Amino acid sequence: MPSSPRTAELRRIARFGVVGLASSGLYLLIFAGLVMVMAPVPASLLAYALSAGLNFMVQSSFTFGQSPVNAGNALRFMAMHLVCAATNSALVWLLTGRLGLPVLPTQAAIVVFIAALSYVLSRFWVYAERGTATRLP
Repeated sequence: MPSSPRTAELRRIARFGVVGLASSGLYLLIFAGLVMVMAPVPASLLAYALSAGLNFMVQSSFTFGQSPVNAGNALRFMAMHLVCAATNSALVWLLTGRLGLPVLPTQAAIVVFIAALSYVLSRFWVYAERGTATRLP
């Protein structure tokens, strides 16, 4: 018996979360290894690029059922990461710098928001079927 659209969406969200957590763990492992042989900033950039590349391939195939060999999806994926990073930084600046909220609890809340934003952008823009009503511009 086929699953309902709601059940299918909940499964997709769960897969997205598992892949995201695994990607974060991979980032930390790569970073920990690289920081032993290079400065922290380049180590962070390289670790992020490597884990994001793997994240793209796994999210494409496992979460959204699409081929990771798709230049349009790859460009939208990179743009989504830039939007999420900029949004995170802007919220940290506003909430901690301007409103004086405590840094760590505020960042923890922002991480949850950014994860949701990342899912919505992935679902309805990065991996949207082109030419359908669910597509964002």
